[in-house]
Amino acid sequence: MPEDTLFLSRDKSLSGESLLPVSAPRRRGPFSVEVISPDSVGGWRVQLASSSDRRTLETLVARVEREFGTAAYLDDNGGAFTLRIGAFDSMNVARSECDRAISYGYINAWIVQTMIPPYQFIREE
Repeated sequence: MPEDTLFLSRDKSLSGESLLPVSAPRRRGPFSVEVISPDSVGGWRVQLASSSDRRTLETLVARVEREFGTAAYLDDNGGAFTLRIGAFDSMNVARSECDRAISYGYINAWIVQTMIPPYQFIREE
């Protein structure tokens, strides 16, 4: 925080409202910046299948994880279930994974932009 920053507080005394200087907030450690990680951020997944029958997709999860060597995500979207793979922060990586899924026989695979927890992201190397 710059040394010349002035913090003001509202004074609501009987003589009217005015602004009065107050002391600066205390710093916690060497920096006055707090980093807060969001619950989820924008990214892409590849959707392989969808169904209203959860059991149908649950039978595919182990096979998909074995084929792709990555986690498969089964999401409930208000009674419609989706089977998706990946957590990509790059559209190019998602596109190549989608092409791979199509070559494996998932002809209806497509890229979905969605919110993803940061710890799930697959970084391009």
